[in-house]
Amino acid sequence: MTRWTWFQLVTIVVVGIFLTGIQLFRTSINSFLSSINIGVQPTIIITFATIILVIWGVALLLFWQSKKGKPLFKHRIWRVMPVIAGGWLLLSIIGFLILGMTVLSDIDTGMHWLLDLFLIYFLGVFYFLTLSLVVRYGKVKQDTKTISISANIAVLIAILILFFLPGL
Repeated sequence: MTRWTWFQLVTIVVVGIFLTGIQLFRTSINSFLSSINIGVQPTIIITFATIILVIWGVALLLFWQSKKGKPLFKHRIWRVMPVIAGGWLLLSIIGFLILGMTVLSDIDTGMHWLLDLFLIYFLGVFYFLTLSLVVRYGKVKQDTKTISISANIAVLIAILILFFLPGL
C-alpha cells in the first residue's frame, strides 16, 4: 500500500475513534458544555462538531486520493452524478421516514447513537451530492483541491443555515 492509502486508513480510524468517544462520553460532554453557558444547547454543539469532523474527514479522504496521482474527477460518470446522488438522497430520505414511522418511533436515550449514525450517513450523501454538483457545474479546469474546498464551503454554509437560521 502507498503512504496515501495509509493516510486514508488513519483518517477513517481517527474519525471513528472521535465519533465513538462522543457517544461514550456524551453525558460528560453535555454537563461540561452546560456548565460553560455559551447560549447554545450542548446537543447542537456536539452535533455541529460531529458534522464538521465528518465533512473534514471526507475531504481529507478525497485529498489523499488525489495525491495518489490518479485523476479523481475526470470520469464521464461525473456528468450524471448529480442526478444519481440526488436520487440516492431522495430514496434515503423516504427510507428514513418509513423507518421513523415504524421501527425508530420508540427510540430511547440509549439508542441516540443510531440517530447519529443516520445523521452521518445523510451528511455523507449530502456532501457527495454537493461535490457532484461542484464537479459538474464548476469551471472546466479545476483541480481536485479547488473542487474539494468549494464543496466543503458549500456544505458548511448549507449546514450553518440549517442549524442556526431557525434559531434566529
